[in-house]
Amino acid sequence: MSAPMNGFRYIHKAIRHELDALEVLTDPRTENGPELSGLAERLSFLREVVKLHAAGEEEVLYPALDSRVPQVTRSYSLDHQFEESSFDTVAATLAGLQSAPQGAKPRELALQLHRQMIGLNATLSLHIWKEEEQLLPLLDEHFSVAEQGAMAGQIVGHIPPEMMQPQLPWMLVALTADEREDLLRTVMGTVPPEPFRALGARVKADLPRADWAELTKRLPELASV
Repeated sequence: MSAPMNGFRYIHKAIRHELDALEVLTDPRTENGPELSGLAERLSFLREVVKLHAAGEEEVLYPALDSRVPQVTRSYSLDHQFEESSFDTVAATLAGLQSAPQGAKPRELALQLHRQMIGLNATLSLHIWKEEEQLLPLLDEHFSVAEQGAMAGQIVGHIPPEMMQPQLPWMLVALTADEREDLLRTVMGTVPPEPFRALGARVKADLPRADWAELTKRLPELASV
């Protein structure tokens, strides 16, 4: 990876990509109202990704930063608490909308869900923007490349294998070809061969065929997956 904390930018980009998609899916102005099929599952997956990402920040990144730039991360921890509450609110409204009688989806509830999703998108996107504008530059200023790499490894360690399998292709969909190559080269360098083959197989299954073909051109090692 060209910089140890590029992984932060990549997961941030994937989170924003999914937030935008969910905002569109909950829009009640579409012909048939909000598209609820699979929405709860996608929202739950995004919430788990955000939760694990925040846990890595709380346990690794923020204490390290505060040790050299005191009290700089306090507001970010508060953001995480508000984000969790916002997910609760959206999930509750979605559950209410899904439990409505067949063919009777209250328009006001649908509008409420969409407004809440817009709010969640705005809240998380602002938090991500602040981190990239303030915290990541502070990492470059106060920590060596080796120190940043060690922190990145600890943060990745918060992701259990059962989440890494779906999360990697989910991230790759949101990235450019160059970013995908960068991320996968890093994964190849840190994950043992057998687990990486399993990850590669999941990526191959989930990505469009043309995207997988482009990846194998850039990373011939993937051709054997």
